[in-house]
Parts: sequence; structure tokens; C-alpha cells
Amino acid sequence: MLRKILTPDKNTKTMHIYHASSKLIIPGLIASSLSPWIGFTTFNFINIGFHSYISISSVITDYIHKIPIKNIEYPARFLNLKLHKLACIGFLIYVNNHNKTIKTTIRNEKL
Repeated sequence: MLRKILTPDKNTKTMHIYHASSKLIIPGLIASSLSPWIGFTTFNFINIGFHSYISISSVITDYIHKIPIKNIEYPARFLNLKLHKLACIGFLIYVNNHNKTIKTTIRNEKL
């Protein structure tokens, strides 16, 4: 299970989801910029984070063996997972706080 999470570029099902969801990135960004609904923005951050995680994992698969340090692949993969998780959570917290600020501003303008 952990190996599937740390090596998503070697999992056929994950790569199928990766390629299918890549078609939603640009339309999703346009929809989230035009719509005040936070669901579009949340979906986009998760989708972009997912794509970034898979892409960096592919780079690790292709190039980590060229680094002359022994046993660095799995620590690099684990760090990749943790940093992408941290970035996605941070972006979601930012969007949530930003959305609350917008709602508060709209309420204050109505009063």
C-alpha cells in the first residue's frame, strides 16, 4: 500500500486518473476565476497538487539513480509526498481564509 502511494507513476490506475484529470486543469482554473464558489478553487488546488506530486515522482523515478548517494530514492519519495501534502493543505487553508474575508466584506458592504 505504501509503495503504491510513494510510487504513483508506476501504478497504472493512478496514471489513468492523472491523464484523465489533466484535461480538467485549464477549464477548472477558468471556472474558478469566474465563479465565487469555493468548490472550484478547492478542486483545482487538489488537482494541481496531485499533478505536481505525480510529475515529481516521475522525475524521481527517471533521475534519482544518477545521484551517487545510496538509498536516497525512498527518502526523496517520502519527502515529495510530505511536501505536496503540506502545500495542498496550506493552499486550502489560504483559500478558506480568503473566502471568509470576501464573505465578510460583502456582508459589510450590504449593511
